[in-house]
Amino acid sequence: MEPAQGQKKSRVSEETSRVSEPRILLLIRHGRSKEDSTDLLETPRGLQWDPPLDERGRGQAELLAERLLLQQRPVAVYCSPLRRARETVLPFAERAGFEVRFEDDLMEANIGEWEGKSFEEILGADPELLYLFRNQRAIWHRAPGGEAIGAFRDRVGNAIESILERHPEGDVFVVAHGGVINAYLGPLLGVPDEMFFLPENTSLSSLGVEGSTRRVRFLNDVLHLTDPNLFRPSWGRCTPGRRKAPGYTARDHSSKEDAVPVRFLSEEWATELKERLNASESFKKAAGLTAAKLQQVITGPGGEQRYWIRVGDGAIDMGSGDVDAPDATITEDYETAVALARSELNAVSGFMSGKIRITGNMMLIMQLQAAIAELPRAMQEMDIEY
Repeated sequence: MEPAQGQKKSRVSEETSRVSEPRILLLIRHGRSKEDSTDLLETPRGLQWDPPLDERGRGQAELLAERLLLQQRPVAVYCSPLRRARETVLPFAERAGFEVRFEDDLMEANIGEWEGKSFEEILGADPELLYLFRNQRAIWHRAPGGEAIGAFRDRVGNAIESILERHPEGDVFVVAHGGVINAYLGPLLGVPDEMFFLPENTSLSSLGVEGSTRRVRFLNDVLHLTDPNLFRPSWGRCTPGRRKAPGYTARDHSSKEDAVPVRFLSEEWATELKERLNASESFKKAAGLTAAKLQQVITGPGGEQRYWIRVGDGAIDMGSGDVDAPDATITEDYETAVALARSELNAVSGFMSGKIRITGNMMLIMQLQAAIAELPRAMQEMDIEY
C-alpha cells in the first residue's frame, strides 16, 4: 500500500523488524452479555438490543486486556458503540492509555422484530427455525423487518476497509460483534452464508494486511480464557498456578477437598463430571441449543479406551463405549487426555500441534468449543486418580 499523501516513505525503514511481516487486523468479539437485559438503543437502523456485560463477561474483558497488553501496540483501536462492545474494550483502553474510536457501522446487524428477544424465544416460537439452526442453516435473514444481509455485509466491509485506509501502517484492533466478524470474513473466504461460524465471547480472529490483500491468520482464538497464565507478564518465571474459571458452580461439591476420589475415565468419573456440568450455568450457556453426538477415543499401551458424549438443550450425557453415528470422533493418547483434564494443555493448542485428531463435523466442534472448555474447568474441582 502506498503511503498516504504527506507521509514519508522513509517511515517504513524505521520498523525493519516488521518489514517482512504483514500488519495485523485483529477482530475481537465482545464479552458475554447480560441476557435478561431489556435495554434498547435508538440507532440509524432502528432500535437495537443494547445490554451490558454480565459478571462473567466483565471477567472475560479483564483477561482480554491482559492479553492485548502483550500484543504489538496498535496504531488505532475502533469499537462498536453498543454497550457490550464498549465495556469489553474499556479495561484494555484504560490500562494502555488508548483513546478508542467508535464507529456506528461496526454495530451488530439490526434484526427487526427479533431485537430484544432471547435466542430461546426466537427459536422456540418457530419449529422450522429451530430445525434450520440445528442443521447449520442460515436464519437471521428471516428476521421480520431486519437488515438485509447484503446491505449489512456492505456496511461492515466498507467500515473496516475505510479504517484500514485511514491507517496505512501498523496494526489495527476492531472490537465488535459475531455477526460483524462473519460479515467481514464471509466475502473474503467466499462463504455466502450470513453466519458460517460462531465467534466466542472475547475471541480474537486475525488477518494479515498487505496492500489490498487480506489473509486470514487465525479464527476464534480464546486462549486468554482457557490458558490465562500464558498472558501474564510473570509467566515463565514461576510455576503457573491454576485459576478457577469465573462462573463455574458445582452441584454438591463445594471444593476439591470435599470430593470423593474417582479414577480417570472410569464410569464414576464420567458420572461425577456429567453431574457437575449439568449443574453449571456456565456450561448450559456455552452449550446453548447445539445438539451433538461425539465419540472419544483414548489410545495407550493397554489399548483403546472409548467413551461417548451427547450434548443437547444445554445438558450433557456421557459414558464409556460407543455412540451410534457420531457427528465427530476425537482421538488422542492417554498423556494428552490427562494434560487436557489437568488444564496443562488447551484443546486448541492440542489440535494445532496434532496431539488431538478430529474427524467428522469440524464446524460443530467449533460451535461447541466453549462448552468443551468447561470440561477441564469442572475436573479441577474433582479428586481424580490418574
